[in-house]
Amino acid sequence: MGQHAAPQVLSFHASTPPPWARAETPPRVEIAEVWAKLAAVMTAMESLERRVLGPKSEKTPPPEEELRKGESAEDAEARRLAALERRRERAARKAQLRAEAVIPSPRHRRR
Repeated sequence: MGQHAAPQVLSFHASTPPPWARAETPPRVEIAEVWAKLAAVMTAMESLERRVLGPKSEKTPPPEEELRKGESAEDAEARRLAALERRRERAARKAQLRAEAVIPSPRHRRR
């Protein structure tokens, strides 16, 4: 390939001002330009991240939906009625339970 140039080492003598002090444009202008470029790059990066990693990326349907794809209307209604019956049975069992207040004795308390 091509020859690589040796890295440039900057050294300054106390009487020689650094390059940014001798520049025609003040460093504040250059810093503002760098910030503007950085803002543009960050905006572009956020846009790309949303496009590539956004909510629609690699979205798969839930397994229940895939399993019920071929289900008929009668099967869906039977499943709904079975769930309703289970809920009613559980509510009846819960209603039969009696509430009991348990007051611990002082000797069971931790110190």
